[in-house]
Amino acid sequence: MDWASTSHAVTVLDQGGTLVDHWTLGHTEHDLDTILTRLAAHGDPADLPVAIERSDGLIVARLLAAGHPVVPISPGAFHAARPRWGAAGAKSDPGDSYKLADYLRTDGHRLRRLEPPDAVTCELQALVRLRDDHVAAKTAASNQLGALLDAHWPGAKHVFCRLASKIALAFLTEFPTPQAAAQLTQPRLAAFCRRHAYRGGRHPAKLLERLRSAPTPPVGLDPAVLAQLVGAQVQLLTTLLASIAELDQAIGNRLGKHTKARLLARLPRAGQVSLAPSSSPRSGRSWTAPPAPSTPPARPAPPRSPGRPARPAACNSAWPPTVEPVRPCTSSPTTPATAHPGRPSSTPTPAPAANATPRPSASSDAPGCGSSGSAGTPTPLTTQPATAPNNASPPDDLTQGTQALRGPRTIQPATTTTS
Repeated sequence: MDWASTSHAVTVLDQGGTLVDHWTLGHTEHDLDTILTRLAAHGDPADLPVAIERSDGLIVARLLAAGHPVVPISPGAFHAARPRWGAAGAKSDPGDSYKLADYLRTDGHRLRRLEPPDAVTCELQALVRLRDDHVAAKTAASNQLGALLDAHWPGAKHVFCRLASKIALAFLTEFPTPQAAAQLTQPRLAAFCRRHAYRGGRHPAKLLERLRSAPTPPVGLDPAVLAQLVGAQVQLLTTLLASIAELDQAIGNRLGKHTKARLLARLPRAGQVSLAPSSSPRSGRSWTAPPAPSTPPARPAPPRSPGRPARPAACNSAWPPTVEPVRPCTSSPTTPATAHPGRPSSTPTPAPAANATPRPSASSDAPGCGSSGSAGTPTPLTTQPATAPNNASPPDDLTQGTQALRGPRTIQPATTTTS
């Protein structure tokens, strides 16, 4: 179907591309009923898709309501496919309707089909389109006001950053001409900014400097005429700003009722235009941010392997710590007869040779050093060894063993055996 504002051309083709029916009717209620009736005569509406170069409008809505699958065709894609039907550049409504039907017959499996929208979606479409029109009108009115001020009062344009802001329109309402702002002082401008809740971050002295430093036209308009022109543009911008704010609130209210509201909320446009008004105090709603994920609890330490030795626990003895002066550990020759604590070896130690020469031991004052006395004498350890010798039996009373360890140390003279 090739649609137009006053008439519509319709062409019906079969699967082989043979022309079945063709007619052109006007854009009246009787003509639209006739189109749907003639289409129904060629089969079930669900089995008769219709290709058209638009995705919305009254014609599309009537076709969807009648049960026809509607396939919107992009004008750019259809223009690129025109060489299929010849190189001639002539166009006509009946010829375009035939080409659209043939294009649907050959490439219909690649094209998407429209689904009938619900009532909330139709309302959102109408509100968003009207808002877009008002935003475009606001931009045009702001540009017109800027051109008017550039020609007759440049200073008023440069005081504030945006002419479409509320404080800039309030300034032009109170001072529409250079003569009205001739007696404007810094205290008076500061009072004006406080009265209109100025949040631009500029000092009134800076704003006044912008107003005074702007160039002036050589020949100005009559103050009454300029005030009327500026007032008309300010009134137009004020009305557009109010209507856009009302549309924002209406879009937010309808968006909350949409079945896919959670999906639409993630879109950038929906987040800025629709969700903000719906969460503002004016609409009686408040947007609550989702709770932040809580910190997961600390994982318990894995159980220690049975074969892995445990670390020594901290000393919890009730006895006060013993502070002893640090004595240097002197190096002394070690004889083979010196006994050392530790696990006994199952291999017997060979007898030393007669001409064996004593060698010094590498002693140090590191913790656990067992050679702090004269050579050949074992020094008791300050802590009990983790593993007791096989020939040693643990004391019956741990307190007595601790007192024995903390007793005075006895140093026996070194003995040397000679064979």
